[in-house]
Amino acid sequence: MNSFSKIWAQNARPREIWFKFGVHPSIAETYAEHTLLSLNIARSLIECINIDFGCVVEKLVFGRETEDRAEDVARLAELLADIVVAKEYTRLGYGTKNFLREKTLEVLKILEEYGENKKLLEKVDKILKE
Repeated sequence: MNSFSKIWAQNARPREIWFKFGVHPSIAETYAEHTLLSLNIARSLIECINIDFGCVVEKLVFGRETEDRAEDVARLAELLADIVVAKEYTRLGYGTKNFLREKTLEVLKILEEYGENKKLLEKVDKILKE
């Protein structure tokens, strides 16, 4: 199997995190979907924090170490992606409310460092309310 096929196979798998909430593998978010949603959210967040999107991509896609603000944006984007998906599973009747609460608290902890950045706070608030 060539390297592209391996990457495709790995990212097409459902994320196991959702199995513990009873989400069936056929409707569970895949790793690729999570990465894409995280990248989309990160793209909107960098409008509020002056950082290179490429650094965030390096972290989200390849897991590479990067500067602190890019790490924060990548982590925020991943947490917000988890929240967006967990909200959908909650609407479908899965027990993800505690998971939502935990991830929201993690988001708020990161945002403490950016309390002066009203634009970022508003952007995150909008995502959390969707």
